[in-house]
Amino acid sequence: MAKSLSDGADTPPTGGTVKVLWTLLVKIYQALPDGPGHRCPTSSSESTVSFTADDLKETFAKLKMDLLDTLPDLVAPKVSEILGPKSPSHETTPGFGNVPVQSTSPATPVKRYLSIKDKGDDGTTPMCETRWSNVLKPQVETALMSIPVLDLSVNKRRTHLHFETDDQLEKAKEKLSPFLEVSTFVEKEKKKDPRIMINDLDQDLLDNERLMSAIVSDKNEEVKKLNDEGHMIKVVHVNKAGRYAVVQVTPEVRKAISERKDRLFLKLRQHVVKNRFYVTQCYHCQRFGHVAGSIYCPNKDKSAVCAFCTGDHDTRQCKAKLDNDVGRMKCANCEQSGKEDKRHAKTHPASSGLCPFYINARARLMETTSGVTSEEKNVYLT
Repeated sequence: MAKSLSDGADTPPTGGTVKVLWTLLVKIYQALPDGPGHRCPTSSSESTVSFTADDLKETFAKLKMDLLDTLPDLVAPKVSEILGPKSPSHETTPGFGNVPVQSTSPATPVKRYLSIKDKGDDGTTPMCETRWSNVLKPQVETALMSIPVLDLSVNKRRTHLHFETDDQLEKAKEKLSPFLEVSTFVEKEKKKDPRIMINDLDQDLLDNERLMSAIVSDKNEEVKKLNDEGHMIKVVHVNKAGRYAVVQVTPEVRKAISERKDRLFLKLRQHVVKNRFYVTQCYHCQRFGHVAGSIYCPNKDKSAVCAFCTGDHDTRQCKAKLDNDVGRMKCANCEQSGKEDKRHAKTHPASSGLCPFYINARARLMETTSGVTSEEKNVYLT
């Protein structure tokens, strides 16, 4: 049987799915030997074959079954050649033996760190903040001038620099090795456990122990069962003035509460809980991700930035804020950003939940919290 599928049909039809099927079909077909005994689809002429998406899917399905019956040893290598080598994140496609295809499950994210300290340091000498700020930091910034760094952390023994790629990590190691002791480590990125907020608590429940006892009572059977199995339920904050509490739980406990319409039964009432996403904001520089007084604050050695008017004074002392002078209101984060966000600077203060920078910070927090559904993120962001 003369092969005819590929004759004049080197250009695949348009459309992502159709193109993939076409490539598989043509390449497997081209690999078949001529001769009797091999059942293959043919065209009505030796010219270009015209396929619709449905025609191609149907033809490919028939061809797959025929090939599996007649040439099982040929199919898997040819499909593997087209789809690429198998990796740990691949899974098997039913009906194709051990032919790998891309898994829909994403690989576990990892964090890449470079740990640095003074040469000759035996690990017992504290790295004081003064030495890091005045000596080592300028040297590191100069050495890594062309290498992106995600963030850093400084403790009493070492400084850890966080990089996005392995290549960046290795280049940074090469740059810093001549004058610092360096080591690298990679760890799986662990998502934060979810936190929930319980509002309108009775006065006698505004106590950590009493509230905890009420949460794991028989009224909340599934939550109690998970707590008995060792799942974490921890009261992290009780606000007596606002009559609310924040409780940290495992994703399994959060799911159990969700399945009961987000309700917890405490004493003689039901309480509808909500997810708690607390975005950390520095009230000295107004940026997100650290608190006032932190070594990460870019303005720690400078005057405060007002959250209401961007002036160089504490927000609590802002005359425009005390007078509610919205004409002078301006967001420091938007004001210092690009043109697009700068247009919004005079519509809100830096402490506003409508600030684009706050929204992005909260979205990142949601992204790194276990059990947050894409629907919940979409509802918040739209």
